[in-house]
Amino acid sequence: MPMFEERKLLLRKAAGDSSPKLKDLDAWLEAAPFPIISVFDFLWWTNFSLKWQHVELRVLNGRDTVEKEVYQTRIAHFYNSESFQLWAMQPSNHALKMPQLGVWTSYKLPLKEFIFAYTADEVYLRTKEKEGSFRHDALSARNAALTETFHVVSWGVHSLSRCQLRNRYGEQLLRFFKDVSAFDAHPEFFDEDERRERIANPIGRRTLELKCRCLLPRQLVRGRSVLDLGACLGAMGQYALFHGAASYTAVEVQPDFVRRAERYLAHWGPRARVVRDDTRKFLASCGDGSFDVVICAGVLHCFLEPLAICVEVQRVARHAVVVESIHPNGVRAGVIYDGLPIAQLYSNAPVNVSRSFASLTGVSTIVSSAALKLLFE
Repeated sequence: MPMFEERKLLLRKAAGDSSPKLKDLDAWLEAAPFPIISVFDFLWWTNFSLKWQHVELRVLNGRDTVEKEVYQTRIAHFYNSESFQLWAMQPSNHALKMPQLGVWTSYKLPLKEFIFAYTADEVYLRTKEKEGSFRHDALSARNAALTETFHVVSWGVHSLSRCQLRNRYGEQLLRFFKDVSAFDAHPEFFDEDERRERIANPIGRRTLELKCRCLLPRQLVRGRSVLDLGACLGAMGQYALFHGAASYTAVEVQPDFVRRAERYLAHWGPRARVVRDDTRKFLASCGDGSFDVVICAGVLHCFLEPLAICVEVQRVARHAVVVESIHPNGVRAGVIYDGLPIAQLYSNAPVNVSRSFASLTGVSTIVSSAALKLLFE
C-alpha cells in the first residue's frame, strides 16, 4: 500500500506549499484521532469525517419527497450509535479494520467475523471482498441533495449531469456552473450565423460568449428587462435570459432574422419577444423608462443621425445603455486622439444581411467614444 505522505508531497508539488487549500488539508488531517500514514488511513478519515451525511441519507435516493418524521423515526443506521462511533475512533481499534493493508479480503474484518459467528461460513470469511454500495439501486437513484427543510433536489444518476439537469429543470440552474456557456445547448446562435465566415471579427462559440459577457455582465441583466436593438438572431437574448434577465425584447427589421430569432428563442416562452420594426419607429412608440437595459450592438453606425438614436435610447432606458459601435477611421488608425468628440461621414458602413456571407455597405455617420461619453453624461 503506498504511503500517504508520498501522495501528500505530490499535492504540495502541484499546488505549492503556500496554497490555502493545503493548509486546510493539514488542519483536517491533524484532527484525525490517529496519525494518517497510509492511503487506507486517509480514505477512512475521509469517509468518517466528510462523507457521513451522504452515506446516511443515500437510503432515501429515488424518493421525490422525504418526510422529516419518517427520517427521524423509521430509519436507523447501525453506525449512528455513539458506542460504535467511539469504537471506530479508538486508535487501538483502527488496525483491526483492515489488518493486512495489502490483502483486500481483510477489509472490514470485524464485521465479517461478526457474521461468521452466526453463519460459520468460512469461505465468506476468507474470500468475501468489499462490494459497491450502489450496485443494486443505481438505476433508480436520482437525488442530488436533501435540504435542511427536507426538500429534494435531484437530476442525475449519482452525478451532476448537465444533460439530466437541463432535462429536469430547463436552463434556470445551468448559469450557476462557471464553465457552462449560454450557448452550450443552443449552438444554432453561432452555427447558423452567417458572420461565422467573415475574416474580421468572426462569430463562433467562444467569440460570441466573450462578446456577450463583455457587453452584458451577469450582474447588469439579472432580474432586469433587456431591449436589444438590431438583434439579428437574438444571441444577446439567449445570453441575458440564461443569466437571469427578467425579460428580453429583440427589435429587428429583416424578416428572416425575425423568424429565426423567434424560433431560436422559443424555449424561453413569454420571457422572450421578437418584434419586426425599424429601430427609430420602435423607440418612438416606447414610453420613458420602458426597459431597464437597452443594448445597441453594431447598430449606431447604420444611421446618418446616430446621436438622435442615442437621445431616444436614453429616454427609454431606466437603468443602463450599452453601446458597441465602429470608431472613426482616424481614431482606429491612431492618427486622431481618441479623446476627441468627433463625428465622421462614413461611406463603407457594413450592415449584416440575412442568408448572406457578405455585408451590405452604405453611407452613415460614426462617432467617437468620446462623443458618445459626452452625450450620455
